[in-house]
Amino acid sequence: MFSAHLGFACLLKLISITNNISLGTLFLASQWPDFVFGITLTLGQEWGYYDPSLAGKVFPFTPHFPISHSLFGWLLGTGFLTIFQAFWRKKVLLSEIIVLSIGVLSHWLLDALVNRGTVPILPTSKEPSNFVGLYLCDLSNFNFFMLEMVSLFVPMALLLISGRLNVLASRLSKVTLFILLAIHLVAQYNSCFTTSTDNILTAEMGPVFFTTMSVLGLLCHCVDNNRVYIDSTPSTKKSL
Repeated sequence: MFSAHLGFACLLKLISITNNISLGTLFLASQWPDFVFGITLTLGQEWGYYDPSLAGKVFPFTPHFPISHSLFGWLLGTGFLTIFQAFWRKKVLLSEIIVLSIGVLSHWLLDALVNRGTVPILPTSKEPSNFVGLYLCDLSNFNFFMLEMVSLFVPMALLLISGRLNVLASRLSKVTLFILLAIHLVAQYNSCFTTSTDNILTAEMGPVFFTTMSVLGLLCHCVDNNRVYIDSTPSTKKSL
């Protein structure tokens, strides 16, 4: 699942206690496990193998990601983003830590909905009961693609209607935001409609995956610095 992670970040941005957390930072939180996955792929600690029995289906791979996509990865992401928020704003509230934690956890929950019983709870256990998944990725390619699109654009529309999106933001802000969305839409389309028999989730793919997620993180940071998102009250200060 790709686009729905961004949709959940949009929903979190609708909460008033996120005034000091930009949507860019929430994007980063909701994509954190995939960011870590790029690193662990590079190091050969996590991988995924093409499964011929899943040919033609969404994500025809059997992944092994006990570090990035387990609850250990959730704790790791919460800690990192809390430090980031504290460093950037010189302070961090408990409510903000909770929101960031929910953002990271949302990735695990959404992946558990769509994966084929491969999402780990604990990073070390190999017991079948340690893995969850509701197999939503076995929907038809078109239906899964539409599910992703609805999960992204409905929350984004709600965010636009709420007035929390600064339509007068700089051109750079808008460009970076649309680049971010375009990358995800291309990845989503590729995931749903492009089939491959290559073992692309091995260590050789790690640097590419990590670089892609790093670019997304930088785009989020650029969006933050250019005030795409504003608080509910007018302010001349840049929001994080």
